[in-house]
Amino acid sequence: MPARRARRASASSKDESTMSRPDTTRPHTLAEETGEKQSDGRDSDDTLFVASLAKGLKVLECFEGGKARLSLTEIDARANIGKSAAQRAVHTLFKLGYLGRDESAKRYRLSPKLLSLISSYSFGQDLLEAGLPEMKRCHEETGETVNITERDGTEMVCIARIPGRHAVTIYIGVGWRVPAFATGPGLVALAHEPPDAARRLLEASDRVAYTKQTVTDVEALIRWLTEIRSDGYVIADQLLNEGEYSLAAPIFDSEQKYVASFNISLPVSRWSLHDLRGKMVPLVTETARRITANLAR
Repeated sequence: MPARRARRASASSKDESTMSRPDTTRPHTLAEETGEKQSDGRDSDDTLFVASLAKGLKVLECFEGGKARLSLTEIDARANIGKSAAQRAVHTLFKLGYLGRDESAKRYRLSPKLLSLISSYSFGQDLLEAGLPEMKRCHEETGETVNITERDGTEMVCIARIPGRHAVTIYIGVGWRVPAFATGPGLVALAHEPPDAARRLLEASDRVAYTKQTVTDVEALIRWLTEIRSDGYVIADQLLNEGEYSLAAPIFDSEQKYVASFNISLPVSRWSLHDLRGKMVPLVTETARRITANLAR
């Protein structure tokens, strides 16, 4: 709810001292009293928040989910920042080179300039430097798809991926987001949160039943998280996609704090749960342990 400021009463010339004092009589809005966030994500009293920058980033976020080209009308509808603000943000991003434009179709797309930001993120990342050699080792041994993901709120973001040698029907690339509660890496991440924090994250999640196997009940998930933390791994049996297992284990930093998840994606058509437990669980947990050891060096 945007804070609506009351108009300040003019100061009396007979009492000039009051002009230098802060105005303590202005009524507080509900958002200020409750600490409610504004619709653009800021706290109601956050004076450092740059709303115009946030609107520009919202425009870039419109291209998530495989939408390669969007018209200004589509961007306006997706960003929900107002037509005028959307038009100004798009124009600015285009002039700065972060958006390209198809002149004939009047549609916009992300430009290659954004790749420089992505490479800046990847360069010098301790987690990636520690993880990539072990990912390659696991991939070479199994031929299956391996990933490292980090939690961002109620979602997991893929930060490194080596595709398997076999054809797959499901593609997830670097930067893609998946719900934490319905994925192996996400369940591992939630299992290493304090119980109260894990519960809040689960309650805040959009717990959609993606498949018949998806667990959506918070209490059932909380019990499962306890088991996962004790076991040190999880086998997610077709929670997000039919026909896919996701076997995940935690990666820790030098202080043994959870930082990310390592997982391997396996097709149900080629693997049984029995073989997963006998062959893949030791390999995945050992790979995660090696990445953890590399981070500590």
